[in-house]
Amino acid sequence: QHSTLLMKAMILAAGLGTRLRPLTDTTPKPLLPVAGTPMIVWNLLLLKRHGIRDVVINLHHLGDMIQHALGDGAAFGMRLIYSYEPVIMGTGGGIKQAAPHFAGEPVLVLNGDTLFELDLGALMAFHRAQQAAATLVVRQDPDAVRWGLVEVTDRAEVVRITGRGLSEPTVTAARMFA
Repeated sequence: QHSTLLMKAMILAAGLGTRLRPLTDTTPKPLLPVAGTPMIVWNLLLLKRHGIRDVVINLHHLGDMIQHALGDGAAFGMRLIYSYEPVIMGTGGGIKQAAPHFAGEPVLVLNGDTLFELDLGALMAFHRAQQAAATLVVRQDPDAVRWGLVEVTDRAEVVRITGRGLSEPTVTAARMFA
């Protein structure tokens, strides 16, 4: 049992899941199962292992299915709050809409359709040591140009994030906390 790292987290779960159609025509991508468990549940369990119990989840595409599947979070020993987007707002818009739930506290934001194992304690220690306004976790990916590249300095400061499909000659990835 880890001590509480953050008061709250946000899981981005509003996306359309277009790359997984037709599966996502009837099931939101975060509810698609991996090893019999929905992807978003794996993320909730990661947060819970690190002492994070209050989570805001933004919803749009088939969002009622996510809310129905997860409920108020009591089944996970957590408290879930939903931020519904009648018109999908994108990552920044979704976070901004949910901001009143965080009251200026640090917040961990993760995607509801991404599976990863991460030492959140090491991540937060790095974040505090850097006295950063924000910390972005990235990984090396041979296909990075396809998604957008993150250029960082030797001190792991983000210099530039290129758009999807754009490339820059000097690009590296910040270190991963695994």
